[in-house]
Amino acid sequence: MSSFKTRIIFLSLGAFLGLLLGFFLQIIFYLFSLIVLGYGHSAPEDFIKLHRRIDLGLMAGSIIIASIASQWFCNRALKKNKGE
Repeated sequence: MSSFKTRIIFLSLGAFLGLLLGFFLQIIFYLFSLIVLGYGHSAPEDFIKLHRRIDLGLMAGSIIIASIASQWFCNRALKKNKGE
């Protein structure tokens, strides 16, 4: 398999796993705000705006971090495959 195909596969896998991680972190944050803070959908307007920004940040951050990690694993796999 070529280096380009390997990088694309690892990048796609990293983005997908980052998306799953982002959804998981959003659920955890929602449960935290529901159980610990006592807010559900009846939260104050300021908290709802902040919650949306945090959700977006969690999703974007997890996708970016997972993509970077997947490229690191890809480089490691390619070096191991070359016998270095």
